[in-house]
Amino acid sequence: MTTTLGKQGLTVSNIGFAGMGVTSKFGNRLAEKDALKIFRALHHWGCRFYDTAAPDQSGNIFARRLHETITGKFISTVSRDSLKVATRFNPDDFKGVCDTKTVTAAVDASLEKLGVAYIDLYYISKMPETQEKLIEFMEACGTLVDAGKIKYVGLMYPNAQWIRAAHEVHPISVIQDEWSIIVRDAEVSILPLCRELDIGFVAFSPLARKLFNTTDSKVLSRNRGLIAALTALAEAKNVTTTQVALAWVYRQAITLGVNVVAIPGTSNINHARQNITALQINLTEANMAAITLSLEETATQQKDTEADSGPPPSFTR
Repeated sequence: MTTTLGKQGLTVSNIGFAGMGVTSKFGNRLAEKDALKIFRALHHWGCRFYDTAAPDQSGNIFARRLHETITGKFISTVSRDSLKVATRFNPDDFKGVCDTKTVTAAVDASLEKLGVAYIDLYYISKMPETQEKLIEFMEACGTLVDAGKIKYVGLMYPNAQWIRAAHEVHPISVIQDEWSIIVRDAEVSILPLCRELDIGFVAFSPLARKLFNTTDSKVLSRNRGLIAALTALAEAKNVTTTQVALAWVYRQAITLGVNVVAIPGTSNINHARQNITALQINLTEANMAAITLSLEETATQQKDTEADSGPPPSFTR
């Protein structure tokens, strides 16, 4: 099954894979052979959309480039046409410079590490200091699309105003931002704008930042109502709470009228399989209503707790 992101022609598998799971501090960095094993399994199971770079918030350019190299080794073992690969430009790596010469050099370096002739989706990983620099990046991408080095362009963590400005320079196919059952900032303005402009959305960290696997007593206490509701629903459907959380993202996307692909990351091959099968879970309107009620009750509980003892640890960016 595939999803079309944007109206420029980018079609990807309904679920993708984020490289943070195998090469960055956000996951358990795997030996190359084990990382490739996960890639091959995902490809076999129908996941054909690979986000090659570790999160730039880690400040770890080594992890980002390492994942491009490992992804390239994987791509060399399958048909290039059988998958889509995404990577990104980080302005911080180039002292904030976003001109055509700099972006082209970054793309050329990524092409070499990936061992491919073109990149399907090229992001800017964070917004530069000024809107003018973002415009420079978009102009550079237009040149690179014409040259055949990249096919589609995406933005990460933008605001609505900058999306509109950038989209006028060169079509944006994808916005990537964090979105999960507990981090829903994107629903305020970004997802409605994606619907308006027919831009696809890639959900980063869709598994609620491991909320359902945490052992932190404070986090568990803050979210006990939500966890209990999702646990009961998962048991009724014979799946895991994490799978329900992932299924919620896709069901909520339908409600909002936006084409969404989630890119969970993992270093565990069994979890990778669970992520794939989560797309088969049918959350009914009654299920979604029950989840919404538990979210509202949890939010009220958290406000009461904060009023009594001050803000506890938060999952939001």
